[in-house]
Amino acid sequence: MEYLLLFIILILIIVYIYLCRKNVESFDIDDTIDMKNNTIMGIIPFIDRQGLMAIYSNTKNPVNNNLIYTNEIRSNNWHGPIKNAAVNNRSIIVDLCYDKNKHLMCVAMEMVSNRPVYSIWKKQNADIESLWMPLKSNSKTIRSICYDFNETLLGISSFDGQIYEYQNGFWIGPINYDKPMKKIQFDRNKMMVGIGMTDSMIYRKKKQEWRESKWDTENINKRRVNDLLLDKDGKFLAVTNRGIEKQTQSLFNSGFTKDLSSDKDKEYLSETDILSYKCGIEYEHYGVDPNLTPEMNRILIFKKKAMDSCSSKKRDFTRMDPKILLKQNENVNLVNDIDSLIKTLKSKGY
Repeated sequence: MEYLLLFIILILIIVYIYLCRKNVESFDIDDTIDMKNNTIMGIIPFIDRQGLMAIYSNTKNPVNNNLIYTNEIRSNNWHGPIKNAAVNNRSIIVDLCYDKNKHLMCVAMEMVSNRPVYSIWKKQNADIESLWMPLKSNSKTIRSICYDFNETLLGISSFDGQIYEYQNGFWIGPINYDKPMKKIQFDRNKMMVGIGMTDSMIYRKKKQEWRESKWDTENINKRRVNDLLLDKDGKFLAVTNRGIEKQTQSLFNSGFTKDLSSDKDKEYLSETDILSYKCGIEYEHYGVDPNLTPEMNRILIFKKKAMDSCSSKKRDFTRMDPKILLKQNENVNLVNDIDSLIKTLKSKGY
């Protein structure tokens, strides 16, 4: 009987994934990008696909549609541009982030009277090809953004390199005036990390409470970088003017090398962890239930990943056709059935 229930759960999960994918539009990638004269300026996990998204610049032939992706960073094969990547025909994207709903956000820059003007945008929904919507803002100087693990959006001003917080369309600050930075994020210990505004070196707050702590100006990593992203083994990937490099050790002061390989046996950060530290948001973690057998945990993790895959592709329900809404309700019922069966097996000691 128990094996029959396991079989039913697997069938329900397969049906659930199929129904989700059936309603997803195909992802439109034009072609492989020739990176000969292009420079990667920033990277972030690509939620819709296994890989990374990046923004790039080209000083000889500037483009505003500069959002691309790769399935394997070590290959240096970049694809794009992604459909609806440009916010408009005047601006280029200079920074990327996700909100708590995993909607892609960006900071875009345009030149007005030979001066940079910044604006913040967010995708209409979790579909990477959806249109960009402007975020109400009273500032034209916020050059990069990140959250603070308390759902507060933070921004770095291009004027003074200080941290500001977003409140109902207004940027309040500076907060805890200190050494100017051009970007901020967090390390695996939730310590705020910054890239120096004038020297592009890597700094870290002395304490976890960034609002009270100062930047450590003695214990710094002197590698000049444009952006950072943790890899699964806890080492930072760095976007540099000479390409993407990786730390040789999972230590703050570790040097960087062109070797981007990772020891599979030492990987302990999930994709969700990496995204959380990059954006400053506590995304749902995939975990295991110590009260379940390994077989049941694999099914539970499979189910959670299936739900996450589908939730990342939700559309605006207020604009949905009633038939699509009915299909979504059927999907929810399937998930509820899976939960019920898992509880039944758990009660039987499986």
